[in-house]
Amino acid sequence: MLGIKCLAWDPSSGHAVSPVSPVVWISRVLRARCYARQWRTAGELKSVSRFETHPAPWEGCHCGVHALARLLFLADYIGNSGLQSLLGPRLFCVLLRASGKILQYDIGWRAEEAEIIAVGPALGFACALWGAREAADALGVPFFDDTYEMWSNAPHEIRLAPETQDGSP
Repeated sequence: MLGIKCLAWDPSSGHAVSPVSPVVWISRVLRARCYARQWRTAGELKSVSRFETHPAPWEGCHCGVHALARLLFLADYIGNSGLQSLLGPRLFCVLLRASGKILQYDIGWRAEEAEIIAVGPALGFACALWGAREAADALGVPFFDDTYEMWSNAPHEIRLAPETQDGSP
């Protein structure tokens, strides 16, 4: 199953980083683990003690590699999160292929493991091209000048979550 998410490029380390969690992508593939004990409070986790260890993703926790299942959710996410104003040209989008345990929800999924298979600019932000190009080169994946083109070129049979097989972005 494919999904899309935003990452940021850290030119000092040469790695992609998550803009909202303490995760560094040192290669194309990331195996999820729970960071709740490091950065969440017990009040934010309803059914999981912050001292309990568990495999990711886990029901009742926020852990796992997160991605949006449809491209149309990405513009809202970027616009409403403030990521673009915080990260500017470092922000870019990645196309992910999920594997292992996958938990689906209304707008996306959380997976045990995900692989970056393509990189494109953050939607509507041409200033993000340099970070996206550097990330694609470092990760050894295709770079697309346009995120819509990246999404359209995804293998259709695994692009959409089962409940969204209408083909819309």
